[in-house]
Amino acid sequence: MKFHKEIERRFIVNKKLITLEQLRGYPYISIKQWYPFKILGFIFRIRIEEFQYNEKHLLTIKGKNNFEFECQISKYISKFFQFGPFIEKTRSYFSYFGHTFELDIFPSRYTDYMIAEIELNSFDEEINLPIWIEKEITNQKELSNYNLAKKFYYSPLGILRKTKKNILKIG
Repeated sequence: MKFHKEIERRFIVNKKLITLEQLRGYPYISIKQWYPFKILGFIFRIRIEEFQYNEKHLLTIKGKNNFEFECQISKYISKFFQFGPFIEKTRSYFSYFGHTFELDIFPSRYTDYMIAEIELNSFDEEINLPIWIEKEITNQKELSNYNLAKKFYYSPLGILRKTKKNILKIG
């Protein structure tokens, strides 16, 4: 269980400089996320991380000012809250000049971008960016996982809930 202030930066990855073919040899985890509630500005997220047939189920509550509470939960409790906006992705990790970048690859129905994230200890922490970083999107809320999940999801009855354009472009 952890309660902390999340300080992260997010970036679009240039797919010409790092390709899916190049990533095939790197270890990765599969991630599925549901967002069952948004209450009084707090976003509730259920996440399943799968790595080599092992699953970890997490409940995260994201609040104002980047505060985040996260704890591991049982798969049975997790299943109870698997509704609402949903997103899936594959995540690989890269070390670069003492920092770890998380590289998220989404199925094309969410976005056709790869997004890199880095968690920092402070807002003014200096980082070196790999050459495959194209553009910073830290403050672009429309590219948050929560908002990408909301753009394309089905209701429990299987009826398309959102009919807006499903693939988000930056331009």
